[in-house]
Amino acid sequence: MKKISKLVSVMLCAAFAAGMLSGCDDVDREGYIAKTRSEADSEKSDSQAESQAEQSSEAERITSDGAWKSMAVNIAGIDFVLDRLALAELENAGWSFDPATYGLQDLSAEPMVFYQRSVVMNHEGFDDGSFIVGFTNFGEEPCGLDAINVWSVEFVSKDIASYPQVTLEGGITWGADEAALKSAYGEPSAAERHDDGGYTQYIYTDNAANVIYLDVYDNGGLGRIVMESYD
Repeated sequence: MKKISKLVSVMLCAAFAAGMLSGCDDVDREGYIAKTRSEADSEKSDSQAESQAEQSSEAERITSDGAWKSMAVNIAGIDFVLDRLALAELENAGWSFDPATYGLQDLSAEPMVFYQRSVVMNHEGFDDGSFIVGFTNFGEEPCGLDAINVWSVEFVSKDIASYPQVTLEGGITWGADEAALKSAYGEPSAAERHDDGGYTQYIYTDNAANVIYLDVYDNGGLGRIVMESYD
């Protein structure tokens, strides 16, 4: 569906990941930077376009009016709102990452360029991979990490031993089932079944300005949460 594009939610390319694992200091920054929304939309693969076309009519008819639209999230007991969320807010709550790992130590981000959701945030007591973010600059001038915003967050509890407690608006948290989601948020804009992974992904969108993806596993309920805010 055109209005529910993931845009830049893929992980870093294999070559970049290999560079990280080898401890290489010279990371190809261009391999990390995502496209603008218009550029990303124009470069979708044929398979993505076909899949979106199959669901577009239904998705455009149904836009949930549920509580999810607040884009509020409680992470390990601290409240945040994914609405031009500043990286500094997460850092003040104890989350951190090494900019040099991603070649971002001298970042000067142009306005409205969306960086891939690939930066793994670290926090004492939680395993790597349980919290991943993507950056953008919602300002009008180039900025560094000291003023960067977070446009996308991903939380994972499935197959991870130590993960943060995450609670969305309406009390949705780990283990929630389809009935709980619909009770809190209403009918999803779309639902995609993934038999190979044993889960159903429920998608709630507000005309693509805000999107939430909720992966509900057959065994264990809600195990992955992705939130994206483009405005």
